[in-house]
Amino acid sequence: MVQEKTLNKENKSPHANHRARMREKVLKNGAEIFHDHELLEMLLFACDSRRNTNGTAHDLLERFGSLRGVIMADPDALMGVPNVKDAATSHILVVREILKRMGKETLGRSSDFNSYDEIGKYFVELFRFVAVEELHLAMLDNNMRMIGCVRVCKGTVNSAPACTRAIMTEVINNKETSNVVIAHNHPGGKLIASPEDAITTRTISTMLNAVGVVLMDHILVVDDRYTSILNTQYGL
Repeated sequence: MVQEKTLNKENKSPHANHRARMREKVLKNGAEIFHDHELLEMLLFACDSRRNTNGTAHDLLERFGSLRGVIMADPDALMGVPNVKDAATSHILVVREILKRMGKETLGRSSDFNSYDEIGKYFVELFRFVAVEELHLAMLDNNMRMIGCVRVCKGTVNSAPACTRAIMTEVINNKETSNVVIAHNHPGGKLIASPEDAITTRTISTMLNAVGVVLMDHILVVDDRYTSILNTQYGL
């Protein structure tokens, strides 16, 4: 009954025929034929049954610069765009989470690291749809095979005591761990390690060495780029 009411409400919309044509095009040709603003427009169909969402889609792209910018935008910033309310914001957040989980499913197939470049690319993908600063720990055995990768800190990751405790707990609970790589992101920031990053890295390395585990690297990720904090000007 609720679904029928929703459909009836949309059918009364002056934009109903346009929406029907858009959906037919997707089913016939696939979504890859659409421009960015058209994809957003269709995503917003379910959030506003009567309004022309084409203009809202253009406003979102103008405000955030790209599809990625829209998907990664802060919820409050999204709702600052005209005609973007709770429903549209929640839909965009759900899309972000779906993309993040799809990325993790793909990463889950990666079992080992053979080069620094593979490590960097792994974490670029891991952080691709993460909108806040996080610190992750990859645990490896003697053969550089992945034992597990977990998030150990969220928010500000330069709190060395809290992050170190979380890392040590994970390492101790995974006794096959011989080497680890840690990585964190700077969403929207610069690909430059801070002095605090260097201090955190040094502290974690010292604690791991005490239990016979090697910190192979600390990777910093910004968008599609990465760098090694172990090779910064801070001489780690």
